[in-house]
Amino acid sequence: YLVHDTADDLNSPTSDDKTKKEIEANLTKTETRTITVHEPGKDAKNLPAQTVSLHRTFSYDVLTGQVTYGDWTPDGSTTLVALP
Repeated sequence: YLVHDTADDLNSPTSDDKTKKEIEANLTKTETRTITVHEPGKDAKNLPAQTVSLHRTFSYDVLTGQVTYGDWTPDGSTTLVALP
C-alpha cells in the first residue's frame, strides 16, 4: 500500500508556487452582515454593518496533490451585536 506524505506548511518544498497561491487564497476571508430592521409604521432602519475575519487550516497530500481544508474559525475575539 502507499503511504501518503502530507504537508500543512505553505513553505513546504513539496508544493509548487501555483498550489501555494491557491491554498493561500483559500485560508482567510472576511464576511460582512448588514441588518435592516422593518417595524410596522416606521421607516426601515439599517444597523451598522458587522464584519468578522475567518481563517482555516489545510493539509496538502504530496502524493495526490489534494488539498483538504479545516473548518472556518473566527480570528481573535469577534463579537457580533445582538439585534434590538
